[in-house]
Amino acid sequence: DHELVAALNDGEAAAFDRLYHRHRDWAAALAFRFTRDRDTALDVLQEAFLYVARKFPGFTLTCQFRSFLYPVVRSLAISALRKADRLTSLD
Repeated sequence: DHELVAALNDGEAAAFDRLYHRHRDWAAALAFRFTRDRDTALDVLQEAFLYVARKFPGFTLTCQFRSFLYPVVRSLAISALRKADRLTSLD
């Protein structure tokens, strides 16, 4: 993963695809554990990797990629649950 991050910082767009494909199933499963909804989990997955993409160039990975990604997915999933709860409360 560190090599992929370095490649992304050098402008190699294909490195993002490899990073995404390497971690998408794990991130989607994590999002589902928090949301218990497949569609919401997929939305969280998409938002998480958009967040990652905005970090480049200039991103420095100082830990395992999943250690970086876990709090991102968790935070986005919790936000999605709160938003869904607010929308349900208004109905």
